[in-house]
Amino acid sequence: MNLLMNYCNENLIKNCAIVHSCSYLPVIADVLWVGLGLLKQERWIEEHIGKIKVSRMIGVGAAFDFHSGTVKKAPRYFRNVGLE
Repeated sequence: MNLLMNYCNENLIKNCAIVHSCSYLPVIADVLWVGLGLLKQERWIEEHIGKIKVSRMIGVGAAFDFHSGTVKKAPRYFRNVGLE
């Protein structure tokens, strides 16, 4: 499995280096994880299908932020009722 890592904050989404670098290389990665949050990531994926040579693009929301500890999870009550 090929692995490529890149980070683009919200202000750089449109001109992100991953789009430019990936479009020139023959094989980049098997999976591209897109973590921009609901709807933004889906729009981004739709806009870049065919422009980036990957087998799959998967939207993961804020999963990277939660796991890295940069964003706190919602209070337990909200998580338990499915509002996170």
